[in-house]
Amino acid sequence: MSSYSGSRNEGRREGWGTQFFPDGSKYEGSFLNGLKHGKGKLVLSDGGVQEGSWREGNLHGQCEVTTKAGYRYLGQFANGLRDGRGMARGQTRALLHFGSG
Repeated sequence: MSSYSGSRNEGRREGWGTQFFPDGSKYEGSFLNGLKHGKGKLVLSDGGVQEGSWREGNLHGQCEVTTKAGYRYLGQFANGLRDGRGMARGQTRALLHFGSG
């Protein structure tokens, strides 16, 4: 079961707060209508991190995603998907990303 600590509006998560998920993941940041919305950071149970702007529960705008294995992507997202310019860095080299997906 997940738990939440923070601001509420009419029973929904709204404003700044922290949500803990059953798998051990934790989101700290802004909420709107019960969803991640605005600036925030999601630390996944496997050690990965998703940080930046959120809209209606999805990464949206300038964000950084880092996996447990060391893969890092810094760039634009739209509705949870990479979109626009960004840079991905694996363990051996950096790659530039343009476009969607």
